[in-house]
Amino acid sequence: MHMHLEVLMPPTDNVEEALAKIMAPFDESGTDEDGNPNQHGFWDWYQIGGRWGGAKIETKLGKERLDAFNKALNERNVTVSGLQFGKQTLHPASQIEMVDALWRDMFPDSGLSVCPLFDHAPKVIDGDICKLSEVPEGLTAERFIIAGPSWNDDGTFSADYMISDDIWNGVMHVKTQWDGQLKTALDAFSKKIEGYKDDYREKHASKDDWLVVTVDYHS
Repeated sequence: MHMHLEVLMPPTDNVEEALAKIMAPFDESGTDEDGNPNQHGFWDWYQIGGRWGGAKIETKLGKERLDAFNKALNERNVTVSGLQFGKQTLHPASQIEMVDALWRDMFPDSGLSVCPLFDHAPKVIDGDICKLSEVPEGLTAERFIIAGPSWNDDGTFSADYMISDDIWNGVMHVKTQWDGQLKTALDAFSKKIEGYKDDYREKHASKDDWLVVTVDYHS
């Protein structure tokens, strides 16, 4: 299944490299420093954006406006091919120009000239990597990671905190108490580090210029 992850990390010039370091301990086929299989792997493939490319923009626009857009598509008898992995495909492709024009007409404030809801859109969309201060209120995901400087201060980042909307207990998936909102996860992490030493808190407490990266992962 394709799942939605958001990763918060300090500013960096190489997001892909930083993300790879953060994600490595959770590779289902990976191993730890001692050569043992990763005990808490949850992905076998991932990419920035992908199936969830544009998620932040969709959150900002809101369900009511997106429902109106989908209604307009239905009224124009827009057709798609079957969904297998990722976003649906407009079929026939001759509909793309009309759908994109309708998107621009209904969402001039989105900043996008291409409709992000179908697979002709770029894999990485403006907003998939943005500052924390730019994240729209109400953004949700199935999993959230807060990463900070690695313990050995080698310039890389590692996960400080991770939460998901369900957990595998060895027999079945069980829903957690988390409501899936980024804000809730941030609040929980802030509370967790309240009693930590000042220097640790300063290094690991998220700031407005930290980056929030939308990730599509397969599990």
